[in-house]
Amino acid sequence: MYKVFDRISAGDNDLATIKFVGKLPDHIWGSNTVALGVEWDRPDRGKNNGEIEGISYFKTDVENAGSFLKASNKKIEKNRFSFVEQVLQQYSVSSYSEQNIHFGSKVVQELGLDKLTKIQANFANLTSVTLDHQLIDRSGEDLENFSQVLGSLSNLKRLDLGYNLVNDLNIIWEIIDALPQLEWLILNGNRFFELSSSDSIVSHNLQKLELSSTNISIEQVRQKILPKFPHLKELYLAGNSYKDSDIINLDLRGTNIELIDLSLNELTVVPIKIVSAKSINLNENHISAIPPECNLENVNVLDLRRNSIDEWSFIDQLYLLAPNLLELRINRNPVLDTLSIEEMTVQIIARFECEDHRRNPTKLFKLNGSPLNDDEITNAELYFISKVRQKEIIFKNEKRWKKLLSKHNIPDTFIDTNIIDTHWLAGGKRICLSLHFAEDNRVSRCFLRTYSVLRLKGIVSRFLGDVSILRLNLYFYVNEFDEDSNTKVKQNIDDDSSILDNFGFQQNQTIYVSIE
Repeated sequence: MYKVFDRISAGDNDLATIKFVGKLPDHIWGSNTVALGVEWDRPDRGKNNGEIEGISYFKTDVENAGSFLKASNKKIEKNRFSFVEQVLQQYSVSSYSEQNIHFGSKVVQELGLDKLTKIQANFANLTSVTLDHQLIDRSGEDLENFSQVLGSLSNLKRLDLGYNLVNDLNIIWEIIDALPQLEWLILNGNRFFELSSSDSIVSHNLQKLELSSTNISIEQVRQKILPKFPHLKELYLAGNSYKDSDIINLDLRGTNIELIDLSLNELTVVPIKIVSAKSINLNENHISAIPPECNLENVNVLDLRRNSIDEWSFIDQLYLLAPNLLELRINRNPVLDTLSIEEMTVQIIARFECEDHRRNPTKLFKLNGSPLNDDEITNAELYFISKVRQKEIIFKNEKRWKKLLSKHNIPDTFIDTNIIDTHWLAGGKRICLSLHFAEDNRVSRCFLRTYSVLRLKGIVSRFLGDVSILRLNLYFYVNEFDEDSNTKVKQNIDDDSSILDNFGFQQNQTIYVSIE
């Protein structure tokens, strides 16, 4: 018989949580039909919020993620299994699988001593077990040989129980307390509610725990997860609908956690009490602010993609608060959305202290997934300085500004931007070109003379919104700066393997761009 908070699978592995069991008005399905009110894990399967004809039978956590089903609906998967049953089904020796025995609650009792000995020998070699989407809703602790079967998994390091029908952490504890060597546990896609009455916590040596899309509360994390796993290094809590008021109660200080994943939640500020971790994933939240008391000195890797950062002051504050940042992902934020990829990269490189990835870097060396090199860093910094001097970029971070000027031996007084160009183009390694698009739309950029034509086309492609480089035609006029010439001499730039220096470009040469 179904009960509230049971988990079900219906259709193509679509999971749901039962929120209501009972009768609906007779005219809907008749007087003898038992109805299930469910909330789907995939909200787009839902049709309502648990209401029919103005009467609320249950409430959904996500808007319009609810539906009503008949308890007799044939699409609801009736089979349910224990962990022991499925590990035997999927991983036991072939001689047992060929017996065509139907796996049910008596499966272990049906095994003879011979078969168990073979299974144990096989299980002892397993270091990883994957049982995701296997309709598991219990451990199998009630089976006679439960301890014997789990005891044979003595070398198991990784266990994936994702997207099953488990709704109580105690079921998980019954399994993993018999697996002392386990280091990595995946529970994503199950749902953990406040159902457990047991307060018993047996410490475990687990190091990596994935609890994404489980709706586990921060109170359960604080009271049951952190005390049970004192050696935990990586904790994944993505997609659990956490708000700022939830995360304020998650304190990682004093733990061994080095990586915390809080992506796909509903945070608006960078959480203060998790910053003891070295790697923090806050991708796809609604973050737009960093509290001034947020000390990010321990953070080496930070992911802030797809948030609501709409001011450069956030990024400048991040530079001050996270002096040991080595890797940063921050694209897909409003403040950057109007910029080309190259412009965004220039601005961020210049606002942080960056270092070539080929050394043993102690400063930012990877931006939005791409490693940085000395030429790219110098190019960005000098270009940024020139734009600030021309008042095309407003920059108020005095500490970083002074470091930039000092690094490139530029006096901290007003100077003509040509002086910067002299530094930038020193040694003839760089060439400034004016990219001319349709309707006299121009963009000036400086490039290394050793850049290939293919790389130049790639940059032009990004300016144009990722137009295929196969559709691009580039050309220039050799005698552009010859005032005495009445005829323009056109030269196509069509050798993709050639380098820019081979074309004899002059500074500020115009490159014309057309699209086929």
